[in-house]
Amino acid sequence: MAAQANSYGSAMVSPKSPSLDDFKQVKMLGEGAFAAVYKVIRHADGDEYALKKVKLPSLSEKEKVNALNEIRLLASVQHENIISYKDAFFDDKTRCLCIVTELADRGDLMGEITRCQKGRTHLPEEDIWRFLIGLANALQALHCMTIFHRDLKSANIFLSSSPKGTIAKLGDFNVSAVAKHGLCLTQTGTPYYASPEIWRDIPYDGKSDMWGLGCVMYEAAALKPPFRAEDMEGLCKKVCRGQYKRIPSVYTQELADAIGTMLQVNPRYRPSAGQLLQLPIMRQRALKLNLAETDPGTSNLLSTLKLPRKLIDLSACFPQSQYTERMPTDDKGIDEDHVARGQKDSSKGSEKANQEGFRLPTLIETPQSQVNTGKRHASRRRAFNNQPPQQRRHAAKVKRSQLPNEHEPEPSHCSQVSQPEQRLRLPRIVSSPTLVS
Repeated sequence: MAAQANSYGSAMVSPKSPSLDDFKQVKMLGEGAFAAVYKVIRHADGDEYALKKVKLPSLSEKEKVNALNEIRLLASVQHENIISYKDAFFDDKTRCLCIVTELADRGDLMGEITRCQKGRTHLPEEDIWRFLIGLANALQALHCMTIFHRDLKSANIFLSSSPKGTIAKLGDFNVSAVAKHGLCLTQTGTPYYASPEIWRDIPYDGKSDMWGLGCVMYEAAALKPPFRAEDMEGLCKKVCRGQYKRIPSVYTQELADAIGTMLQVNPRYRPSAGQLLQLPIMRQRALKLNLAETDPGTSNLLSTLKLPRKLIDLSACFPQSQYTERMPTDDKGIDEDHVARGQKDSSKGSEKANQEGFRLPTLIETPQSQVNTGKRHASRRRAFNNQPPQQRRHAAKVKRSQLPNEHEPEPSHCSQVSQPEQRLRLPRIVSSPTLVS
């Protein structure tokens, strides 16, 4: 199986013919009209993933384009707070488009809110701050690439365990779009989280996602969306009026204010993701939670995936898989992954040498002339050590150009060997006499 290294340092392995046979289905995580998501185990590495099966023949042409667009955007963005893409393929047996992503081990935010509702409890404020800061960083990364998510809701926020605590990851890019001129016109998204711009059917930008983020954070605290009504007309009026109840009193005013900044009806007064992260309270909370600032400009937008005439030809259009695996070891025992990371000592002999306080030269970085010189001196050392003690004592009395007594104190530095046009450093040898030519 051929392996390549991507620009982000992880190993990517592209199976020749991926299919559902490469996975063991564990359980269903969710189901919709034309798609279902499963928890699976990949046979090749034994790791768990989320696999989304889309019934492609049942979709309209527009829905098929959206499905391909989701693959494109997922594969384009690498961010801690965005569900990472792993693979995509068309399974001919089931006639399904399969999208493999990382598995969020804590489920989604909607499930967490439902559990709090049943238990009559609230999410810890520290968790909500961590979710808010992480998702704001994720949106900043998307907006820097002029990608608008357009469907922020609690069901699309996934939760994963980490050393920092539970972190939120943004997923489901099915209706996301790349704005060529910085604005979008299409009305889309879930009504409870739709911004006033979308309800008024006017052009919108990334500030619309910030409204959705405000609604999600409000719901995480209050366990219900900020705007609710019996019908769409009543919901539109409430959203465009922008009036809502304060989050429960168990939360600080600082959290209420942070959410309020994102629920400004006029997008001019609503902060962008970058501006929100620069607010003093956000910086203070990020510092307190040990959340480092992330670089939003590390991803490259892939080219548009075009729908082929025959579905069987889809697999050739997909981005390369991004499974992280260990690179294989070649026949000589040299780990190519170690070589790529610049590690000089990959053999057992060099590991033992490091423990003894010196480093053996390797063929990777040592000039051939130095290798030959080292071999000659190693041969001389072996011949000297095989001599009887009487001959070795006699050798100590000869000129400096010959070998000294083996019982002399070992010098603290390697000797220098002069050769025409270059100076080569010999490796330090423990418990052996120093060679001087």
